[in-house]
Amino acid sequence: MELDIKDLEVLRDIAKKAALKAGKHVIACFGTDFKIGSKNKGGSLAADVVTEVDIKSQEIIFSSLQESIKKYDLGWLGEESEDDKSRLIKDYFWTVDPIDGTLPFTKKKTGFAVAIGLVNKKGEAIVGVAYDPYHDHLYDAVKGGKVYKDGAEFT
Repeated sequence: MELDIKDLEVLRDIAKKAALKAGKHVIACFGTDFKIGSKNKGGSLAADVVTEVDIKSQEIIFSSLQESIKKYDLGWLGEESEDDKSRLIKDYFWTVDPIDGTLPFTKKKTGFAVAIGLVNKKGEAIVGVAYDPYHDHLYDAVKGGKVYKDGAEFT
């Protein structure tokens, strides 16, 4: 299925709402005590750390994107879940990092965001949304279009 610009704008709006909803949860937990664990996949500490806040944020995002996944026949790749390989067979897939920058988040420092992208099967980013809940800034774009910060064109 080929998505047109109208579809992509709808999907961007859905992703923006999902990022804002997850970001509200993330910032509500910032500075509180929460469980911190390890993915046990090796590599750097930054790549290995995971929190219960990451897991819940991803659940919020997945729930928010679920209708679009069904309607547009999209795949899914979430950092905090097993790869179901749907990204390999679908024309497009959502890719999600529920807290990009978990390590600074665990240290109660800024430098984290909720990140949601829509990628085509060629591996090209088509829609991108990043929400910095600490500073309350939302960035979004559709490939070939303008980039926005908090709803205004960002240059």
